[in-house]
Amino acid sequence: MKYAIRAIKYFIYFTVIIVIMFAILIAVHAVESDINELFKNGYDSIWQIALMFAAISAFYPLFGFTKKVAAVNGSLEERRSEIVIYMES
Repeated sequence: MKYAIRAIKYFIYFTVIIVIMFAILIAVHAVESDINELFKNGYDSIWQIALMFAAISAFYPLFGFTKKVAAVNGSLEERRSEIVIYMES
């Protein structure tokens, strides 16, 4: 479930970033505000961009989050308090 939530969050982040970028470009009159002139394929480009963001968002958590194994001497229960103190510092 964490993976799906992360993928959805990244999709939202990517979408917000691109919307802000285009809003700034439109505000400074660097690009046209008409979607048909802004993109080559007009409104179809919005769905293509959304699908691209969905694909990137689906695979990004695989590379952005990894599990690491820590080797400790002794049992984990014996060393737990030391590990917690170390991680908090």
